[in-house]
Amino acid sequence: MAQTKIIDSLRKNVYQAVNEKNKLTALLDLCEQQLSMRADSLQQYALAAKQLAIKLKDTIALKEAQYQ
Repeated sequence: MAQTKIIDSLRKNVYQAVNEKNKLTALLDLCEQQLSMRADSLQQYALAAKQLAIKLKDTIALKEAQYQ
């Protein structure tokens, strides 16, 4: 149950991000909870993080997203 609250909070951070950099950080934080979420959800968030990292030209975040 605690993991669900953490994931819900991290999802909220993604949707309430005030800019793309904050959204990327929130997506990567969410992906770190990979053991507590379904594989299809993880894939969706990791793909969104990769696309945003490419858009922002953030090579470090891109590497992190590709690791997920």
